[in-house]
Amino acid sequence: MEVIMKTQEYAASCEMEFDSFVAALDKDIEWPETEEMFRKFVFESIKKAAVEAHEEAQRKLKKQKERFLDNLKHYREDALLSKTVEEAAETQLAKHSGWTEAPEAEREAWFLEYVQKEGPRSFIDLLKNYDVQSSMEWADAMPLLQDDRLYEVLEAQQRQQLFSAYIAKLKKKEEETGDEKKAKKAKKEKKEKKQKKDKKRSRSRSRDRDSKRHDSAKKDKRKKDGESDSDDDRKRKKTRDDSDTE
Repeated sequence: MEVIMKTQEYAASCEMEFDSFVAALDKDIEWPETEEMFRKFVFESIKKAAVEAHEEAQRKLKKQKERFLDNLKHYREDALLSKTVEEAAETQLAKHSGWTEAPEAEREAWFLEYVQKEGPRSFIDLLKNYDVQSSMEWADAMPLLQDDRLYEVLEAQQRQQLFSAYIAKLKKKEEETGDEKKAKKAKKEKKEKKQKKDKKRSRSRSRDRDSKRHDSAKKDKRKKDGESDSDDDRKRKKTRDDSDTE
């Protein structure tokens, strides 16, 4: 089978189909004589090997890209200040194995992907590092930023657009924080008011319980002394009558 395959222009791949595989090999004088079962076995074996080879190649490429990007992150400033992959190749980036081991055909695409994504992030980092406030205009912020090398990573228009978006985001966050503080304050005041009301109600109930216990104690004492409520009332009435007579 290997001998037959070597004589054909047909190249095995993970997308290969059985019909195209058979059609390509039918030209060989020995192939048409093979049984259908054998043909399918050969096809499945070859396709499986092609799929495994493709998957292994993809895993290797993924690791190469990860190492390439790690290298760019390590030398972030060199990467961002390089306008092209050729310029980047003249910096410290090219001395790292993550650069040299990356497939040459992939370097430019990977490099541009990183720069296009990381460039705007680097400018936002500048705004944060130089403590740009929501009250600032572009004319106020520019003098703070322009002496930093990373200021030149982006074009002027993109810098101003990112600045405007950053200021808008800061203002929105401040408004949300203010609203949140107001809501927390109102909730706290409501809670305190409820606590005071509950405390007042609790004291009132406590006084009622004390009064009832006091009245009950007095009644128990009178009963113990052999007096009834009516006897007590008569005593109070007699005392009033004596007072009136005098």
